[in-house]
Amino acid sequence: MQTIAELASALVAAHDGGAKVGAVPEALVPADLDAVYATQDEIISQIGPVGAWKVAAGLGDPPLCSPIPANRCFVDGDRIDGARHKIFLAEIEVAVRLGADIVAGANTFEVERAIASIHPAIELIGNPFTDRDPNRAMCSSRTCNPMAPSSSAAISTAASPPRSPPSMSR
Repeated sequence: MQTIAELASALVAAHDGGAKVGAVPEALVPADLDAVYATQDEIISQIGPVGAWKVAAGLGDPPLCSPIPANRCFVDGDRIDGARHKIFLAEIEVAVRLGADIVAGANTFEVERAIASIHPAIELIGNPFTDRDPNRAMCSSRTCNPMAPSSSAAISTAASPPRSPPSMSR
């Protein structure tokens, strides 16, 4: 594994029931948020379109933003293939469906007005690494990035917002 494309391919294969990924070469370990997003973008380019977004707002500025592939979004009644999706953790989330775009610098009232509906969601987390701690697998002597890319299956009815929340610049 020598390129981000090869790393992304290995991560996608592992999440699709293939072989787990071992240690990641130091040169491919994301050193900063831009590198994390570049890796996420490559993963998405190989999987297919984005179906939803996970935004970790309130943890810093800018908020962290991760795409959820459309083929990893499930709705009520869908069956999840346990042989393909190796799930070891579930998180309760809140999914927000937007009825309108949110412009940069929007105030609280404008953001609330753009929300069409709110839904309960469950994020089903799988780990593509042989080491169950993805941070350790993506760590090197140079950096240990807790924002290392991982993908998850999500049961969500959330619509697809833009790549980054409008108030977030990257």
